[in-house]
Amino acid sequence: MDALCVVDSRTICGEGPVWDHRSGLLWWVDIAGELFNSFDPVTKITSNFNAPCLVSGLCLAPGGFLVASAQGIAHLNPVTKSFKPLHAPEPMQKENRLNDMVVDKYGRLWAGTMSKGAKAPQGALYCYDASGCHVIANGFTVANGSDFSPDNRTFYIIDSKPRHIRTYDVSDAGEISNQRIFYTFDENDGLPDGLCIDSVGTLWIAMCGKGAVLGLSPDGKIIARIELAVPKVTSCAFGGADLKTLYMTTGTFGLDDRQLTKAPNSGGLFAVQMASPGRKQIEALWPSIESKIT
Repeated sequence: MDALCVVDSRTICGEGPVWDHRSGLLWWVDIAGELFNSFDPVTKITSNFNAPCLVSGLCLAPGGFLVASAQGIAHLNPVTKSFKPLHAPEPMQKENRLNDMVVDKYGRLWAGTMSKGAKAPQGALYCYDASGCHVIANGFTVANGSDFSPDNRTFYIIDSKPRHIRTYDVSDAGEISNQRIFYTFDENDGLPDGLCIDSVGTLWIAMCGKGAVLGLSPDGKIIARIELAVPKVTSCAFGGADLKTLYMTTGTFGLDDRQLTKAPNSGGLFAVQMASPGRKQIEALWPSIESKIT
């Protein structure tokens, strides 16, 4: 399959795509450019506005979005552009930052941190639920794309530096067990970055540096490959009214003039139609848990 560029956004490091079914918009961020971006696939209208700091991930929340940012978890109202920091999970760990996050079917927020510059395995995975913020796992260099199996029984999270996907069993209460390595990529595959899982359990992984998104079956076999005409593919998310469009973010970071001439749509938003749909995104529990962590 080949994906097409639908927005020539020229983001430096596009990331964090999420489909907002409430507005019919695809949202994503530019980490290095400190921007929020949106795209209406019906009208083809795009818009963006500045973030007050580095932002790296988005998820739905009442009144807008929760944002992974340099100021911790924050709330964004996309209408008023109000940005309110809520909680920093690692206030004393100055060499780390939040990176990516996902919401499970119960509305719990799962957020990962990374070592700035990917220098050391000192990142962690946190879960925000009705009782507060909890450390779930440690030892990540770059806690990156994550998602749950359709039955919410298995949690997948990428650690980009060692090129593997960790997997955990998850209870209804949000407790994890049985940590294992689900898949390890070869250097020739590129760096695994963002991921999402469709309604039949296939994992779709953005392979940064190799211009592709790979499809992995639940038993760990590569069953599909989506080609993009740009090398720096960063993340992916399902969207559209039927959730059958896979949107992919890309970047221009690390590319010289020759490479940008060869791949002029670098930094754009790409899309491809899929056979199996994604899943409707759930709003995070905020603000009901805000009082537990302040």
